[in-house]
Amino acid sequence: MSDHFSLLQDDRYSLFFVNNNWYLFFRLHQLLCDRLNKIYHNSLRIAEEESRCKRERKESTAIALRLKAPSMFSANIEIINLEKKNACPA
Repeated sequence: MSDHFSLLQDDRYSLFFVNNNWYLFFRLHQLLCDRLNKIYHNSLRIAEEESRCKRERKESTAIALRLKAPSMFSANIEIINLEKKNACPA
């Protein structure tokens, strides 16, 4: 019984009367806070997932989507490796 009574005491709230402008302000403030909270938690989840997958990824996302050209050094290394494989023994 005492546990039930303590739960009821914790469920206190304050009631005050306001006009529509104040109600809309508080409602929009609540919506903004809820959305910012969801964005924050989603960004933490995405950052954690990105850090896990970063080790497995061989190239950057920008290069994979062809938004950024790979460096010339890596391109030259690939050409040299291809030439070594295709070289005919004389």
